[in-house]
Amino acid sequence: ELLPGDIMSLTRVKPHFAKDTKGDESKKKAALKKLEDDGGDVIPADLLLLRGSTVVNEASLTGESVPQMKEGLTEMEEGEHLSMKGKNKMSVAYAGTKMLQCKGSAELEAQTGSTKSLIPGIPNPPDDGCVCFVLRTGFSSAQGKLVR
Repeated sequence: ELLPGDIMSLTRVKPHFAKDTKGDESKKKAALKKLEDDGGDVIPADLLLLRGSTVVNEASLTGESVPQMKEGLTEMEEGEHLSMKGKNKMSVAYAGTKMLQCKGSAELEAQTGSTKSLIPGIPNPPDDGCVCFVLRTGFSSAQGKLVR
């Protein structure tokens, strides 16, 4: 169970092939060729991305059908507060939204050749996911406020 203040690794479960065994042989072959993807993996809590990047579909919260790119937090001034709806909104992934793509920090480092991180003390996760800080969960999250 996630709690605010936890550090977690956010990863994307790879889409799998549909397994429909009903019907004739030609339908079975067609079903096996079809990738099954429910439109992405649901993000479990409101998260601040510290390292890595992800593409999310926020249609469940905003109605906006265009996916949004979220990137790890790279700079903050000393004494500056986190602005989830302002300056830092591109680093916040909201609970209930669907993650379409995820690139962990190791993959980004390999592509760009550099590492940008505000928190060098946190190692890269073994599953090569995005390093995230849990901001809100349950009814306190963006999705939870909609339910209340």
